[in-house]
Amino acid sequence: MIYGFNNLLSIYCYLTIYLTAIHPIPTYNTSIWALMMIEMLGRTEFLSDLDISTLADISTFSTFLSLQPGDTIMSENDKNSNSIYLLCSGDVEVLSNRSSITSGEVVLSNKDTEIFGEMRWLKKQGGRTATVRCKSDVQVIEIDGDQLMNYLEHNNAAGFLIMRRIANILANRMRNTDVLLKQLLWNSQM
Repeated sequence: MIYGFNNLLSIYCYLTIYLTAIHPIPTYNTSIWALMMIEMLGRTEFLSDLDISTLADISTFSTFLSLQPGDTIMSENDKNSNSIYLLCSGDVEVLSNRSSITSGEVVLSNKDTEIFGEMRWLKKQGGRTATVRCKSDVQVIEIDGDQLMNYLEHNNAAGFLIMRRIANILANRMRNTDVLLKQLLWNSQM
């Protein structure tokens, strides 16, 4: 049981999400859709520490997107978007043209990472650091970054938990980058 939801609701959510990829959600079904969004947000590792009322609040400025291979989720150098994305399923590629020494392509799946776009959200200066494009059918939750920041500024407990989670994610990414750099330097000296 997750956040008071039973397995039947989880199955219903999954089936409804699957069917909505083919058919739009009717407007009369918005309360069920809101419950499904809360359930999906609570299943992400990024937001799993939050209580159901906080998840309900965040769901009001979150959008579920079902995308196809080749669709671009966010573009490098984009200065207009401030959204954070939670990868629910599928594979994406992260592309960057900032350096001539990289191949410009890193493939990630939801097993590798489930959040991206957080750097632009935190900095609010400059553009996106990479392009994220779908390699397969992808399901992602887009969280409006401005509304999230406003919410966290007024809800200290949720703000602390989310910022701690982002700090852990960034620390792990730095550690992984450090390991890769050491391997590259070690191999280049041989």
